[in-house]
Amino acid sequence: MNELLLKLQEANRAVNQLMQMLEKAKEEKEILSRKVVELEQSIDDKQHAYDELIERYEAIKLVKVIENPEVKASVQEKIDWYLKEIDTCLKNFGD
Repeated sequence: MNELLLKLQEANRAVNQLMQMLEKAKEEKEILSRKVVELEQSIDDKQHAYDELIERYEAIKLVKVIENPEVKASVQEKIDWYLKEIDTCLKNFGD
């Protein structure tokens, strides 16, 4: 009987120890879940900043290309052509 009681107490200690381990695991899971959310937000922020930098880079690259006199003249010709086409369309639309 005494041996059975000792085994029962040992099992009870083991259960308590497992329960404590389970609580610690739950706490760690919660901490890690919050960390994942923070890291995901950080990734989103960095992606947004990266996208903005790419847009600025493309704009600067375009400005440098357009600063080239030959390209600038070509672009101006295309703009003039489009404006004439728009004027023609507006005139025809009014008729």
